[in-house]
Amino acid sequence: MGMYFKNRNEAGQQIAEMLFHPYGRSKTVILALGTGGLLVGEPVALRLQIPLYMVATKNIELPGSHHERVGTVDQAGDFVYSSNLSSGQVDDYVGEYHNHIEAQKIEAMHAINRVMGSGGFVEKGALSHKNILLVSDGLKTAVDLDAIMAFLKPVEIMRLVGVAPVASIDAIDRLHILTDEIRVLSPKENYLDTNHYYEENDLPGEKEAQELLQKLSEST
Repeated sequence: MGMYFKNRNEAGQQIAEMLFHPYGRSKTVILALGTGGLLVGEPVALRLQIPLYMVATKNIELPGSHHERVGTVDQAGDFVYSSNLSSGQVDDYVGEYHNHIEAQKIEAMHAINRVMGSGGFVEKGALSHKNILLVSDGLKTAVDLDAIMAFLKPVEIMRLVGVAPVASIDAIDRLHILTDEIRVLSPKENYLDTNHYYEENDLPGEKEAQELLQKLSEST
């Protein structure tokens, strides 16, 4: 099925209409994955009149030009290795790149701390005993879910819903295991870069994301 969107706001408006009756004005929160998920989540939060939060994360990559993701650090400082790595690969990377990975973790935490001051980044207590709409602008791989699932592991969740305008079949298969419900507008057999599915690809920087989170916290 081919579906393309003018921008992430348009995609979010379509998702908002789909989710309004089951989740509008209920004990539900949106947890955005990255700034793209934030733009999709904004019209959903406004239409459903529910809070929107982000978890701050940073990917840890191996050195060199291939930019292979080895894991992700979240705002609590917890590190999770990518689920697409075998235990043998993890052992190899730890042995060969230990110092690089540790340095990247420290650098990632510094970067996360720089954007944590304005509110909008969620404390786990705010998610407890709620429905959580896990909103992304596009899921190419299940690896994108690793850090957020580790962050949510200790949280008592009523219902976890995976939400995205576009997602690969592999990511959807993983969502079937991780979540209670999936709302994806356009599944993709051959998933291209997420930006491919949007005509406009202007994503907010750190400051703009903070301002948007603050504005939404005042209006929902």
